[in-house]
Order: sequence, then C-alpha cells, then structure tokens
Amino acid sequence: MVDDPPVTQDFSRPFAELHRRAGTRPPNPRGGQLHLGLTIVGLSFGTEMGFEMTSGLAGVCLRPRTIRLTIRHTLHHVMIASEVPAGGCLFQEVLAHEMRHVAVNRQTLATYAPRVREAASRWAAGAVARGGDAQMLAGSLRDQLGAAVKPVLDRLNAARRSQQAAIDSPEEYRRLAASCFADHVRIRSLLLGQTPRQ
Repeated sequence: MVDDPPVTQDFSRPFAELHRRAGTRPPNPRGGQLHLGLTIVGLSFGTEMGFEMTSGLAGVCLRPRTIRLTIRHTLHHVMIASEVPAGGCLFQEVLAHEMRHVAVNRQTLATYAPRVREAASRWAAGAVARGGDAQMLAGSLRDQLGAAVKPVLDRLNAARRSQQAAIDSPEEYRRLAASCFADHVRIRSLLLGQTPRQ
C-alpha cells in the first residue's frame, strides 16, 4: 500500500523558525539569503507478514505466506515565512518553488514503491527459516525482508535528495532573489524594524 496524504500548509511562522527547522542560522537581514519557504517530508516503511509453518523431528520450518507492505509519507508539510505578504508576488513564487519539492517527493514515492514490492516478491519466492523457535524464525524473516528492500529505499532517498538539490540550485535562488522586488524590500525593512516606503 502506498499512502501519500494531502500536503499540509502553514504560513504563520517567522523566517527564523524556518531557518531553525532547516538547520541553518538566520542570515543578517541586511544581506544574505532568507529562508522564506520550507518543505518537510517524512517517509516510513512497514511490513505485516503471515507465515506457513510446518514442524517435524528436525524442528520448525517457516515460510512467508502473505506480505503486506506499507510505504507512506507520514509528514508532508509546506511552510512559507509569515513575513512574506500573503498572496502577493513573492508568496506565489515561493509557493511554486516549494510545490516543486512536493512534486519530487510524490514522484519518487510513486516510482520506487513498485520497486520495493518487486524486491520483496523476489525475496519471498525463496524465503525460508528453519529452527526450533517459531517466534525467533518469524523475527529473522522480517529482518531478512527489511534487508532485501533496504537498497531500494536507499535509492529512493538518494534520488529524492539529488532532485531536491537540483531544485535548490544557485540559479534558482538568484532568480527568486531578483523577482518581486517590492516584496523583498518590504521584508528586509520589516526585519530591520523599519517601515517600508509606500
């Protein structure tokens, strides 16, 4: 199962909080790049497994009978700094930029979820555990399944990071800094405690 819930939005937090959440220090308002938008995503992977068990003199033999995979966005949240005039030119530019990040998150999840399923199916075709304790064997099979799909999940995360970095290019930040001049002036003035000229 793939779960990609609707994106939540918050436009009420100051840019300093966005910097904190991004792990960067706020720049001097007189110069430097202001973190005016942020997209936060959380991804989880879970499994439920049913087993077929046979037992004999040699102990217990356990095989996967059913596997239910769940890969989901546990959090998908877009923030725009409260200093950005709501609905204005810069707000629309920043929102469009953040929605590109959202699109990458959704696209990589949609692309890699079937690959996770394929990896799990390949593993399940030959999966078997033998021993004396059925509970330990079930835990071992769950661990094996996790190891089988981990390379695909790693590739998902790597693809996501690469594509997000391409969006956050120096050229894109220069474009955003050069757009909507009046809004930038208003924000800098506000952060400096000045009243912008009308």
